[in-house]
Amino acid sequence: MRVYEVKDKPLFNGIKNEVDGVKGDKWEIAKYIAKWEYLKRKDRGEIDPSFDPDKWEFSIARRDVAKKLSKEDPEEFRKQKRTLQSRVGRYMRKADKHLDNVCKGQFP
Repeated sequence: MRVYEVKDKPLFNGIKNEVDGVKGDKWEIAKYIAKWEYLKRKDRGEIDPSFDPDKWEFSIARRDVAKKLSKEDPEEFRKQKRTLQSRVGRYMRKADKHLDNVCKGQFP
């Protein structure tokens, strides 16, 4: 639900920024989520050795990973970035739909 919470926040480079930020930019939202969530996933990886935080779908939005992949394989980076932006958009649409249904009193 974190995606929906920041959909109207002005973000720039994954950080809330009222001056330079863009509202609703799916890539910026992904970078914000990756920055916020990766620390928890990294900690979980230290506790559970079978858990690999780098296999997380939002990992591509981390600054280090994005920079490295865009230099090594720009085509793959664009493909993964487009896929991640699509997922963020899908999360936001589903959240809007769920909230609309709750307001109407419709529950699945």
